[in-house]
Amino acid sequence: MEPIVRQSVSDLVVANLKELLTSGQFAVGDRVPTEKELCETLGVSRTSVRESLRMIKAMGLIDIIPGKGSFVRKTNETNDNEYLDWFAKKGIAYSDFMEVRMMLEPWATRQAIQRATDTEIETLEDIFHDFETAYHKKDRVGLVQCDEQFHEQIFSMCKNPLLASINDKIKEYFTEFRVKVFNEESGISNAIEPHRLILNAFVTRNLDAGELAMKAHITEIMRDIAAALQSNS
Repeated sequence: MEPIVRQSVSDLVVANLKELLTSGQFAVGDRVPTEKELCETLGVSRTSVRESLRMIKAMGLIDIIPGKGSFVRKTNETNDNEYLDWFAKKGIAYSDFMEVRMMLEPWATRQAIQRATDTEIETLEDIFHDFETAYHKKDRVGLVQCDEQFHEQIFSMCKNPLLASINDKIKEYFTEFRVKVFNEESGISNAIEPHRLILNAFVTRNLDAGELAMKAHITEIMRDIAAALQSNS
């Protein structure tokens, strides 16, 4: 690893932490160096290390236990799920997943609006409010988690366990892409309004509006991911 002179959260900070965790120095269950030690090793502020650790946690590489520290959950980025391993071997890219999302999520939104209970829609509202809070705080990890929860809740409201399972596989694959998107200011600024429009469609039980809002949202996500990958290439 090389010291990082930038003191803002960035892919470079996360990349260095990933390199540390996957270098072979750690086994699953090992305690990760303290924030102070990581600050000294990476040459960044404690705030940067803390937020980067939260991003690494969102990627599933570590567990953070309050009062005890961070512990290694995985020592590589290969997901243990056999389906995701198969995807990787077949060379399936993020764009392929986005095409599947474009086919599934507008339809799922339409079904969910028809089948959701009022209580379930209230849960979706709560997730959106948490999303707004994370947005105003510029909490990138909070945005990642709320974004996942928002879409997961929609699939759950479809009352179709197979569809929810498919979404789980896509969600696992996309966590790191979500992190990349919310590392970009454009990704953050594009986050709120699409979710608000989707939520409003649920509140008003407007099937057509929900389907169209989700299509527009997925299209925007595709642009944001392409921009994020381009800026990091």
